[in-house]
Amino acid sequence: MRLPALTGIRALAALWVVMYHFRDDVVALFPALAVLDPLVRAGYLGVDLFFVLSGFILCHTYFDQFHNGVSLPAYRRFLQARIARVYPVHFVTLHIVLLGLLAAGTLGFEIYSINGSPAAYVAQLFMAHLWLGMGSTFNYPSWSISAEWFAYLLCPLLLIGMGRLRTPAQFGAVAAVAFLGSAALLAQRTDLAETWLPRIIGGFVGGAAVNMIYRATPAFRHGPVLIWGALALFSVGIMVHGGYWFNVCD
Repeated sequence: MRLPALTGIRALAALWVVMYHFRDDVVALFPALAVLDPLVRAGYLGVDLFFVLSGFILCHTYFDQFHNGVSLPAYRRFLQARIARVYPVHFVTLHIVLLGLLAAGTLGFEIYSINGSPAAYVAQLFMAHLWLGMGSTFNYPSWSISAEWFAYLLCPLLLIGMGRLRTPAQFGAVAAVAFLGSAALLAQRTDLAETWLPRIIGGFVGGAAVNMIYRATPAFRHGPVLIWGALALFSVGIMVHGGYWFNVCD
C-alpha cells in the first residue's frame, strides 16, 4: 500500500534543506523571514528526515519480502531497484560538477578544497566515497547518497531483525534506542567523518521501527490518524535524533 501523505513530508524536507543552503539570500530577499532563522539554520536536519523516511518506506515496501530471509535473486532485484532510483541522478550530477570544476580551473577561478584524486572519483562513482573517508570530493552533497547506499546494502538484514520482534512496545524500544543512541553519539560532533554513520543508522533503523509500529497498530491505518500520527512520530524522531544540531548551531 502506498503512503501518499509521506510525499508531502519529503517535499518539506527538500525545501528545508534548500532554504538552509540559501538562507542568507532568502533573508536578503524577504527580510520578514528572518524570524525563522533558527529553524532555517537547522535545515540540514532535512537530510536526517530523509534517512528516517527511507527506513520507514523501505520497511513498508520490503518487510514482507525479507523478514523471513534473503535469497540472492531477491537481494539482487532489491539493489537493482535502489540503483535505478538513485544512481542516474547521482551519475549525471557528479559529472556536471566535475565539468564545472574543470572549467573553473581552466579559467583561473579559485576552487574550493576537495580531494580530486582519481581514487576519489572512482569511489564517488561507486557511491562508496563516504565509507572510505572521502566525503569532501567533487560533488560534496552526494555524501548522503553514499550513506543511503550503505543503508540499502544492509536493509534486508535489518528487516530480518525486525521480523523477530512482535509488539509495538518492542518496536518503540528499538526506535528509542536508535534515535537516542545516535543523538548521544553525535553530541557536539560536527565533522562528517564522525557523524555520518550514527546519522544514517539512527535515522534508518528508527524509521523502520516506526513503520513496524504503524503495522502493528491498526489505528494508524485510518485517515487523519495515519497522517497526524505519522507526522507526530517523525517529528519526535527527528527532534530527538537531530537535536544535537540545534546545540551545535546555537
